[in-house]
Amino acid sequence: MWCTICILFAILSNGCQANTWWGDVSTNSGSIYITRECTNLSMRLEEASSGQVSSIHITSQGRMISGYYSRYANLQDNDVMLKEKTSAREGSIVFAETNEMNASAENEVTNVETKLAGQPLITDAFLEQWPVLLSSQRYLRYSGTEINDRDFGGNNMDYAGTNFLYNTKLEKERIYQALIQQLNLTITADVVNEAIKSVDFMANKITRYRTISNSTGISELKYGQASPDQLSMTRGNINYDQLGSQRYYGAFRMDAVLNATSWKSYVLQNDTSLGELCESKYSLPLQTHLLNKE
Repeated sequence: MWCTICILFAILSNGCQANTWWGDVSTNSGSIYITRECTNLSMRLEEASSGQVSSIHITSQGRMISGYYSRYANLQDNDVMLKEKTSAREGSIVFAETNEMNASAENEVTNVETKLAGQPLITDAFLEQWPVLLSSQRYLRYSGTEINDRDFGGNNMDYAGTNFLYNTKLEKERIYQALIQQLNLTITADVVNEAIKSVDFMANKITRYRTISNSTGISELKYGQASPDQLSMTRGNINYDQLGSQRYYGAFRMDAVLNATSWKSYVLQNDTSLGELCESKYSLPLQTHLLNKE
């Protein structure tokens, strides 16, 4: 087997040090805690491998052990992430991937707490502008005893991914792009009744996921788009507006396209205070084309 890996890191002004902020609101009825971390960086990773996974001799008497292939990857910055895991037994394999990530954590995070006179409600608002852009292209082809492959892309609680299990033949192409540009987290609490009334997780983010595959075992597609209303986070759950999971068995061709966009526009009255929400757009056009080869 031959393998080529090319890594190019160009770290910006902050080096490898990450910037972080956190928010915490607790009442008798529940609590909400969020921590955010981002690093200034620019990264490109290119990989390619091709060859035969086969048994090898380990003793002069001819004792052999079965061949095995394993690879995993985990990229994450400011809740924009890509996770992959592949394991294969004896067979032929071809693999190529390119990943690029750019992130900036230079802007200050704004926190504004507001309470109107005579009202029991307190509003705690965080405005973060730490953009991250992740772009990835991947190709995999395998024929042999068995291969399992997992592919997951996440973007601030939105996600899309595929699982392929127990395949003797697998060919897949995947394009994944994720952008987080701005986040506004607004928590409203009732100080009289000591209860959290609302948690609004409003982000400017775009997620694009496209996959085409041919498989012979189990193939699974999962996707989700989180709601701006995240009051359920006080109970440790994420509230989703769109959520789906599809699983298929046998010889199968999958062609899936996911375009998820949530876009919030704000008016800043000055450099330190948060103005009113002036535009809200939240949509997920989903196209899924699944054709059983048999």
